[in-house]
Amino acid sequence: KRVLVDREQNQVIVQKMAQMIFNDYKDDPVAPVLIPVLEGAMEFTVDLGRQLYALGMDCPRTSVFSDTYGSGRVSSGKPEIQVGPKFKKIVSGRRGIVTEDTTETQATTDAVRSVATEAGAVDVRVASLTSKNPDSTAEYIGIYLGREPWLEGGGLDSDELGRSNPDIIER
Repeated sequence: KRVLVDREQNQVIVQKMAQMIFNDYKDDPVAPVLIPVLEGAMEFTVDLGRQLYALGMDCPRTSVFSDTYGSGRVSSGKPEIQVGPKFKKIVSGRRGIVTEDTTETQATTDAVRSVATEAGAVDVRVASLTSKNPDSTAEYIGIYLGREPWLEGGGLDSDELGRSNPDIIER
């Protein structure tokens, strides 16, 4: 196991992302909705939400669930997106920011953007803590770590384990 991003670096990355988002939305009368893709984006979304709040932006949240990996290390590329009963009410007429632990194939973020738009969101952007895709269309990317390493920590997991590690490691 090799630490690629330690907990302090992780917090600096999240602070910088929060500042970029704040700068983009500070003049909007209504804060954007954070839309974490569960399970992986929970830790990142909490950290991001707290940083935005410290800057004066109180963002509501509503989650989506997606499973593209199952118990393997290769994305199926065919995410099934599930939303909760309040999803449409919360995103309708608002801007949204899909939060992800990592972007690899973009299949999940594209699917969530589509679901949020269909639910009435007027603008949907993506904030990803890490990216393994050099061609990612995410508007906010914390750090690009390359395609090869299997990452764990900061929300990233190996068969549901390792998510809570505040360091991002190569497994």
